[in-house]
Parts: sequence; C-alpha cells; structure tokens
Amino acid sequence: MIVLNKCSDAGPDRVDAARKIIRALNRAARIIETDHSRVAPGDILNTGLFDFERAHEHPKRTIEPCGFADPTPETEEYDVTSFVYLDRCPSSRARSTNC
Repeated sequence: MIVLNKCSDAGPDRVDAARKIIRALNRAARIIETDHSRVAPGDILNTGLFDFERAHEHPKRTIEPCGFADPTPETEEYDVTSFVYLDRCPSSRARSTNC
C-alpha cells in the first residue's frame, strides 16, 4: 500500500508520473491518493495486504534506487555516531538543589 500525499499541490502530471513509478515497482500495490495525509485508519490498518514471502521473492527487491550500485552508508557519509549520556541529576539545575 502506498499513500500518495499532497496530490493537489503536485498537480495531475506529477501524480500520474508518481503513479507510473509505483506501478513499475509494484503492480499490485494499492495506491491511496490524498492531501494533508487524510486517510481513514481502516484504509491502512489491518488490511492483510502485505505478504512477506511474496515481497521477499520480488525480482526488484534488491535493486538500489537511482542507480547507486554501491551506496555509502549514512553513518560513514555524514559521520553519524551515537552515544549515551547519563546524569543522575535533572537537566535543569534550577529545578533541583540536591546535585
């Protein structure tokens, strides 16, 4: 299922182009066209449409978008790291005098 948002802003030509790309990637995908992300919950939740085994066997599942054959992971490209900061005191010293 694909939710195609901002359809009015995009205009009919762009929506049609997006629809064609989606169909090329997955002919069976259900497309919901909307504006302002207005989608009824029942249209997207508990639909039973996704089949992992079928998706896993799709011939295009491993093709990189836009022709990137050997993409650089974002962690390397943007020098993304993570850390854990622990403090026994609240962030605001003004709220606590016990630190």
